[in-house]
Amino acid sequence: MLCRMVIYMINSFKNFERLRYRLSNDMRKIAVESQENTDSLSGQIANTIFATMFSAFITEVAFRDSESGFDFSMIAKLCGVFIVVYIISYIIYNYIYKLIVKLWNGFRVHSVNTGIKKMIQIQKDFDNIACDSILIAREYQSAFDDLEMTNENKNLRIFYYYEILHYLDTACDKTEALVKNKSDCIRTMNEATGVDIFRVINIKNMMIELDQFLDDKCSIIGDDPSQNEAVNYQHAEVKRKINNINSNI
Repeated sequence: MLCRMVIYMINSFKNFERLRYRLSNDMRKIAVESQENTDSLSGQIANTIFATMFSAFITEVAFRDSESGFDFSMIAKLCGVFIVVYIISYIIYNYIYKLIVKLWNGFRVHSVNTGIKKMIQIQKDFDNIACDSILIAREYQSAFDDLEMTNENKNLRIFYYYEILHYLDTACDKTEALVKNKSDCIRTMNEATGVDIFRVINIKNMMIELDQFLDDKCSIIGDDPSQNEAVNYQHAEVKRKINNINSNI
């Protein structure tokens, strides 16, 4: 009798273990497919943990009920409870997981990347984008000055004005990033790597000259309120960036 009961318990446990294994795989597959970032290691780990927790729950239920035999009404109740708990838990899991991912991504966006590759890229952006942009802006300034102020040339001069503002803004962006990381990106007498400090000072001085030029020629835009508002906003941003650069070199 005892031997038969032990065999029954073992067989019963095996059946429930098979059920647990299949549920574990199914839940893991559902969890993985429901996440947008299935390729990320963190997402796979989180999904695996979730499926494993429910697998342990099923195993525990199976082990406790195998001693008293099968009670179909009890099994139906347990299945119902499991379905409800699973749905509620999975909804909470999805919400918390996505919230954590969103917060983490937000943190990474605003965090300062001090890696070597990032610092090298900032220096390359200064060399290849900021310096080129400031030269292009000066070319447009010369072209602006070479045109006589006539009705035929007015639209072209307005175009040159906007291009000066655009390329000056681009140069400010890349130079500001360089200055923010000056300890890693700007070479001084005490540092052996990075962009030479005199180059940064030189481009800053050209930015100030172009900014003054935009102030002096702003009347060319005309009286269009929406146009003036957009240009004034962008010009104010350029001034802010130049001030940051000047204050932090």
